[in-house]
Amino acid sequence: MSCELLEEMLTETFDIPADRASKAASKKTLDEFDDEFTKLENFVGFDNAVTIIQNGEFLNYRNGYMESYLSLVQQAHVKFIQESDNGWVEATDITPYVDSFYSLDSLRDFINPEDPFAVKTVPEEVAKKVLGRCALFQKSSTQSRNYLSSLIERGRVDIGKNEHWAKRNDSGTLNGPRGRDILVRLSYEMKTSFHGVGYEPPKVKIDFSKDQITVCDYSKDVLKEMRDIAYRNQK
Repeated sequence: MSCELLEEMLTETFDIPADRASKAASKKTLDEFDDEFTKLENFVGFDNAVTIIQNGEFLNYRNGYMESYLSLVQQAHVKFIQESDNGWVEATDITPYVDSFYSLDSLRDFINPEDPFAVKTVPEEVAKKVLGRCALFQKSSTQSRNYLSSLIERGRVDIGKNEHWAKRNDSGTLNGPRGRDILVRLSYEMKTSFHGVGYEPPKVKIDFSKDQITVCDYSKDVLKEMRDIAYRNQK
């Protein structure tokens, strides 16, 4: 029922094409959409929020991606306000810049136009949730700590052919990637975490002939920043 109500609202209130509305309604509840839309509206106003939903990527974002998006919206909003005798007020109309709020990429470009690869301050709450789901940032795992330290300090990880990045599942059985699959998993973990937190994609290279994965200096700096946040939020 919630799915049908959301689809109906998107088509009738927001003038979203039926196929796009149906796809969006299948991925989130009416309550989730209402909460996310309200947060967006609080920063950009109702009319701009509607324009963003109609023309941007808002309906495609969920979970960590949505958290990153709303965090960037908040950062972008700071550019439009200034302090007055009556507190913080909007000094510049957002409407002419509304297309900068269409996606994660456009927001990043708007916030940091001079250097999209700059290592900026990571939104703590967003990073905590995103990194908590990534095996690479698990402080309790010796292997994960070693892999992450090697990437940060040496810019690479070398894998043994019979190596096993193991963890024990609920039944007590060890599972996890082995050998070269570890390289693929490390690449996936980095790309997912960078995207989820709101950074430009990491520069990753896998060399299967050497059983090695390497990263650039930018990626090393971001990994260090994210490790600091992840570890201080874990016991």
